[in-house]
Amino acid sequence: MREKLPDIWSIHDVPHCCNLIADFAAKTIPIDIELLVKDIFNHFSQSPKRNSAWLSLQDELNIKPYKMIKHADTRWLTLEKCLDRLIERWEQLKVYFDEYGNDAQHITQNLKKPQNLIYLKLVRVLVKKINYLNLAMQQDFLQITNLHKSIRDLYNHFLNHVLRENLHIENKLTLPHRNMELDKVTIDEQYLKTPAEFDAHIEYLYESEVNLNQLIKKEDEDKDKNREKEAEIQRDVIIEAIGEFIKRACWKMIDVFPFEEPLLSEIKCIFPT
Repeated sequence: MREKLPDIWSIHDVPHCCNLIADFAAKTIPIDIELLVKDIFNHFSQSPKRNSAWLSLQDELNIKPYKMIKHADTRWLTLEKCLDRLIERWEQLKVYFDEYGNDAQHITQNLKKPQNLIYLKLVRVLVKKINYLNLAMQQDFLQITNLHKSIRDLYNHFLNHVLRENLHIENKLTLPHRNMELDKVTIDEQYLKTPAEFDAHIEYLYESEVNLNQLIKKEDEDKDKNREKEAEIQRDVIIEAIGEFIKRACWKMIDVFPFEEPLLSEIKCIFPT
């Protein structure tokens, strides 16, 4: 059942809507990101001995000792800072849990899967885009005249990820339509990037964050053709999941943002006072 939204839409609904978008889109990611963040934090917070060992390990590795950040249950988007910390200390966490994680094998196994780090990095990039709107709407100098343009810009930014570059549509907002039965974005196939195009797009767009080829290169070193094939399959799974993340985000934006609200669409012509 869809969550009922307020009849009168206001700027105060932006954080709630941003959270709905991120939460709905994240269901395409195979790894439970929230659970992983909570499990790692709880592992250390519930034991001073473990926390001390974790801080000592970072000291030994000559890096600044950081504690893990607690995730607030109320907002999916509060994961951004948690993801920053988790990604920053991913390799050190692998070392720690290899040595001390006998009682946390599920965490150890998740940290050993390279695809999980890729998911975290890609989701972080996309969540930061959503959070940018969320934070912009909370600034003291905000002018409500920017609200409608900001949410349209975010929508078109996400939509451009999955549409062909040479597609020129005057109003891309009319392209997707909601399918209430399937509860997902359905976009005409002729407008979508092919899997190969989307793959290349992700590589280019997020090359500073992640190199998807690392899955295959690692297996090449092992000279194991079966494992190399598994890595290629995993790469395809990642590409599909991230593509679905973006399309579901677009669907949810249509569902929760007031694109057709006359007051907000025309308020740019009115002085804020």
